[in-house]
Amino acid sequence: MEKKFKETSILEDYSKILAKNCITLGPSITPYIATVLFDGVSRCLGAIKNQSKPKAIIFRSLDHSFLAGAKVEYIAGDDPTSSRWDYTWTFYEDDLSGVDKEDIIDASSNSLVLTYFESSGINLFKMKFQGADTCATMITLMIEMIKSWLTENTTETEGAKLTLEGVFTAMGEWVDGEVQMGIVPDGSMKVLIKDDVALSN
Repeated sequence: MEKKFKETSILEDYSKILAKNCITLGPSITPYIATVLFDGVSRCLGAIKNQSKPKAIIFRSLDHSFLAGAKVEYIAGDDPTSSRWDYTWTFYEDDLSGVDKEDIIDASSNSLVLTYFESSGINLFKMKFQGADTCATMITLMIEMIKSWLTENTTETEGAKLTLEGVFTAMGEWVDGEVQMGIVPDGSMKVLIKDDVALSN
């Protein structure tokens, strides 16, 4: 199954869950939050990136289980023209095993990341979060919704693909009796990692 993010039930379901937490957000605004999630993480990692060691941002649920993470790492080539920044997302904590603990930012307890989400909301959509707690709740819930959609729509006979154009593509495949998930930031988000000029805007 292949679906565009804006054509899924995520929009309505996300809005309903937020309403139970006394947060009012129309379904049509849901894609904005997904965009803010990836834009904020991209800009934050772009600002703290370091050629000598990888950096990462992780997200955890209320019970502290791992939800997702993003990493930026400098891949040195034989010459400067072949060197590059590698920017990846993952749903599996083991994929971040090469990042030192002090170089991993937990978005649920670090105010630095939240400031990037807040600025992305204002700059992209003139949207302001009602405080840091609300921002953290909405961002974390978005990741949970993406994962849930992949889990629910991946079967033994058919994989699942979810795309928000210009932002991300998430995939699910049935492997050895369970759903294996992947997520890739879109090209425009990767540009934020490489473009120091864009990061200053």
